[in-house]
Amino acid sequence: MSLTGDACGEGAKRNAVLIARELEEVLSGVDESSLEKLEEMILASQRVFFSGAGRSMLMLKSFAMRLMQIGFTVYVKGEVVTPAITGGDLLIIGSGSGETPGLVIDAGKVHSLGAKLALITTNPSSTIGQLADVVVKVPVETAKKPGAGERKSIQPGASAFEQSLLLIGDGIVMRLIEKSPRDVMSLHANLE
Repeated sequence: MSLTGDACGEGAKRNAVLIARELEEVLSGVDESSLEKLEEMILASQRVFFSGAGRSMLMLKSFAMRLMQIGFTVYVKGEVVTPAITGGDLLIIGSGSGETPGLVIDAGKVHSLGAKLALITTNPSSTIGQLADVVVKVPVETAKKPGAGERKSIQPGASAFEQSLLLIGDGIVMRLIEKSPRDVMSLHANLE
């Protein structure tokens, strides 16, 4: 699928529909058992930490916010109120390439501190992927990882990966609510 021919010039609405179709195809290729392992790790963790870069970090912040709203203790790397990660904690990294230098350093520290590591990526064989306790593979290529037999995205950069990261987070939150009903609004921000 590409943004040529009949899709060109039809406006943002048509592009949004094409993106939604692409995401359905990409997410259909995600391994369910890796998502279940990630859910189990979240449930077993005392606290959940998130680390990423750029747009991937923005998607992870949304995931972190929802987990907090359903009662989990969560922190985002780089925020001034984020404490030290320790044993019993989980670090979730979102990285399309799995090779972002600062994230590789984070991943290297996790096990020495007694914490677990989960990676959501397009590249399970990456440096971070080799260190992770669980890897969720998003089967789409990004600008940093072209080719490799993955689905070519119609979108620029790593947009399809980043959007998939957001939807995977929301899908996991829905499963956690199904497993143990929680009131999303009870911890929703009220200083607005």
